[in-house]
Amino acid sequence: MNEIHLALKRTGALVYWMAETEIRSRNDLTTAGYWKYYDAVVAVRLGGQDCRFALEYERTPKAARQYLSVRHRIEQEKSIAHFCT
Repeated sequence: MNEIHLALKRTGALVYWMAETEIRSRNDLTTAGYWKYYDAVVAVRLGGQDCRFALEYERTPKAARQYLSVRHRIEQEKSIAHFCT
């Protein structure tokens, strides 16, 4: 995740990066949280527009049932329209 964060920062396209720890705090302490603890919520500037997306980085493979649970949570998401896995 750190390499992805730094690569986006080096390009100059990174607008903001919300790490999982901040997402967890937001989810646990406010009503403005996300449906899932994403690895990051990122905004980049492309062609003069800010594009926001949730980022999930799978470090190890999961069982199929776990991916079904992830898919269900993503389908419930209202705050993010784009996902990168």
